[in-house]
Amino acid sequence: MGKRSSPEKRRRCGRPHRGKSWLVAAIALAVATQTLCLCKLATRFASVIYIDEDTPTSILEWRFDRLCRFLGLSRQSLPLFLWSMTGFRLDAPPDLQKLITTIKALPQPVLVVIDTLDSVLGGLDTNKTKDSVRVGQLLSELKACGATLLVTHHMSIHGLDDEKSAAMIKISPDARWATLK
Repeated sequence: MGKRSSPEKRRRCGRPHRGKSWLVAAIALAVATQTLCLCKLATRFASVIYIDEDTPTSILEWRFDRLCRFLGLSRQSLPLFLWSMTGFRLDAPPDLQKLITTIKALPQPVLVVIDTLDSVLGGLDTNKTKDSVRVGQLLSELKACGATLLVTHHMSIHGLDDEKSAAMIKISPDARWATLK
């Protein structure tokens, strides 16, 4: 997956515990280092803001340190900003503004990874059309300030056609992938 120069939105979907977070971390690291993604796909350099409200900071840092060691790199030397367990909420105006300010302060382009969408939605429910539309608007605000988005979302164990996944389609991602066991 090459990172395009124009802002775009990507979403990774899959059931819990299928390796989505490791995969997305590897993609984010490839973008931050402008190396091949998954040993095959060319990337363009970008600063990366990685938001993960589900994973404790020490585990998220360990995950990235492990990937960096494999590449012979130091995580601290990369344009990689890990926001873990900060209480970030996409629907909270101060949090959204902080993210937008950070995006604008970094050299462009910027990749924003949200792993997982449900963990940053606060009071929004993606099963409700009105809330799904609002999520799409919030993500569009990030795109409008120059960010490319990579958003992960847990599907239910029933697969892509369940109610929650169908509501998420209303966000209109540029691409959609599923990770399956």
